[in-house]
Amino acid sequence: MRLSIFALILAVSLPVNAAPPLPVSPVMSRLKFAAGDTLCTSSSCKVLNAVAANAAEGSRTFTLSVTGYSKATIQLDFVWAAATDHRLACSGSVNGGGSYARITSTAITAGVGTISLYQDVRAVGASENILLEYDVRTYDKIRCVWSTTGGGASDNITAYAEAAVGY
Repeated sequence: MRLSIFALILAVSLPVNAAPPLPVSPVMSRLKFAAGDTLCTSSSCKVLNAVAANAAEGSRTFTLSVTGYSKATIQLDFVWAAATDHRLACSGSVNGGGSYARITSTAITAGVGTISLYQDVRAVGASENILLEYDVRTYDKIRCVWSTTGGGASDNITAYAEAAVGY
């Protein structure tokens, strides 16, 4: 008798028209970028194209408009010659690119947060391709600068970027 009462309570408590659970993100919207913060209409647009490590900072910098997107993914195709590492330092803007602030990380010890300027750094001794992902849900734009330690004209980067959001 107890089992049948439990089954009746369970059956009555479930809605008759309950829909099956949906995937977290049934539709993904992606946006690819080209140089100069323009939209890409092909599969091979580059935000940086074979830029040398010793080029001026402005040549090693790219900006992405990410309003309405949740994640930005950047692919770095690095050609190695002499650099001991390569790095990407990004800044975010919440005022439409009027100003930028470096992305930070916080280390907490004994209840005290110590803020450091965040950058992705990869030690290298050969050419490689890597993917980096950034949470951009609260940014209007991000601006990133690629650099190396000890790199020269023969160390270079080609970078691709896209932003995505799930619905």
